[in-house]
Amino acid sequence: MVDAISRHGGGMEPVITLNLPAPLVWGTVTLAGLMIASALVYLTLPKDDGATGILSLRKRMGLDNLHPSLFIAALVLYSGIALLLVIGLLILMLSTIALPFDPDMALKDKRTEYLFYVLRIAGLTTVLGAVIALPFTIIRLRLTQRQTDTATEALFNDKMTVANTDLYARRQTRDGGWEDDVPRRNSAIDRLEGLVSERPNQAPRVARLLSVYVRELSGPDEVPAKRHAYLDAHDLMYPQDDSPPMTEDEVYAHLDVTPDAISLDALEHWARGLTARSDIENAVQTLGRLRGKDGVVADDITIDLRGANLQGIDVESGNFDKARLSGAQLQGADLSGAQLQGADLIRAEFDAATSLSAAALRGAALKDVDFSTVPHSKDQIRDMFGDASITLPNGVTPEHDDWPPHWAREEFDFEDFFTQWRIFQSTLPEGWDKDIPKR
Repeated sequence: MVDAISRHGGGMEPVITLNLPAPLVWGTVTLAGLMIASALVYLTLPKDDGATGILSLRKRMGLDNLHPSLFIAALVLYSGIALLLVIGLLILMLSTIALPFDPDMALKDKRTEYLFYVLRIAGLTTVLGAVIALPFTIIRLRLTQRQTDTATEALFNDKMTVANTDLYARRQTRDGGWEDDVPRRNSAIDRLEGLVSERPNQAPRVARLLSVYVRELSGPDEVPAKRHAYLDAHDLMYPQDDSPPMTEDEVYAHLDVTPDAISLDALEHWARGLTARSDIENAVQTLGRLRGKDGVVADDITIDLRGANLQGIDVESGNFDKARLSGAQLQGADLSGAQLQGADLIRAEFDAATSLSAAALRGAALKDVDFSTVPHSKDQIRDMFGDASITLPNGVTPEHDDWPPHWAREEFDFEDFFTQWRIFQSTLPEGWDKDIPKR
C-alpha cells in the first residue's frame, strides 16, 4: 500500500511501502533456498527408473541397506537442521546489515558488535556448507565404491580368464609337434580352486568348467578310456543285440588272443595298472573338495562327469553327492571313502580293481551295470536302487532269494527307472543327502 509521499526539490516522488509480516518474508526466502538446493542435489544424483519417491532417493544415494523408516527419519532431521541453519544465517546477515543504522548504539559498540556478527556468520556459514555438502559426499563415496567394485570384479574376471585359458594350454615339442602342457594345466586347476576360496559364490562356475574339462579330455582324440580284450570277448559271447553269440574258441580266433589273455585275472591285473593323467585326476579331486570350502553352498554345485574317463583315478574321499556319473569309465578307480549319495551311476563301468571301500552310496542309482566282480558290501547294495539290468555276483538274478528286496525285479525304460528311483529316494530318512561331512 502507499505509506507516504515525499517531496524532493519541489517535485513529488511517490514512495510505496509494503508492510509484510517478518515470518512470511523469512519463510519465503528459506523455502526458495531449500527448493534450489534440493533441485541441485536431485540433478546431481544418478538416474534410476526402477524406484520412485523416497525409495528412489534412498537408492540413488546408495543407502539401499538402510531401512526406509530410518531413512525418512534421517531425511526429516537433515532437512530440519538445514532449515534452521539457513534461517539463522539470513537473520544474522540482515542484523549485520541493519547494525550501522541503529541510533541507540554507540559507534564503538557498533564496531565490536559488528565484528562479533561477522564471526558468527563465518561459523554458521561453515556449518551450513558442511550440511549442504553431506549429500554430495555420500554420492561421491558411492561412486568411489562402485569404481572400486568394478575394478575388483574386472581383476577377478581377468584371473578367471587366464586360468581358464591355461586350462587348455599346449606346448611345442622338440620335434616341432604340439602336446598338452600338463604342468601348466595343473597350475590352472590349482588357481581355479584358489579363486573359489576367494569368491565362494564362484564355486558353481568352477565346477562347470572343470566338469567340461574332464569330459572333453575323455574324447577319442584326447585321453580316451582304455579297453581290455576281456570286455570285447564278453560282448561277443553275450551280445546285447540280435547278433549270434560266439563260442570261446571263436572269440579266441576273432580277437587273436589266448585264454589267459582274456581271463578275469588278466582283467584285474590290467585294471590295477591303470593310471589317470595328473591334470584329469587333479581336476576331479578339486571337484570333490569344492563343497567343503567355507562359504560354498553345496546344493549350488553340479558335478557332471557323464561318460568321463576316470580309469585308475583316486578321488581322495571327495564329495560327489548327486554327481552325474552315467557312462563313466571307473575301472581301477579308487572311490574309497567317497561321498556318492544320490549319484547317477547308470551304465557306469566298474571292475574288480574298482575300490568302493567305505564309499557312501545312499540314494545312488545303478542300471545296465555289471557289478559281478566289483568288491562291495551288503549295506552299499541296500543303500542303492537298481533294476533287473544289474548283474550281481554269484549268479544272483531277480528271481533269486538274495536279490535286494527294494530293487525292481524287472528292467525299466529310462523314464520309468528315474521315476522309481525318485520314489525310492523319498523313502529314505530325512536329510539322507545332507548328512555329508565337510573335508
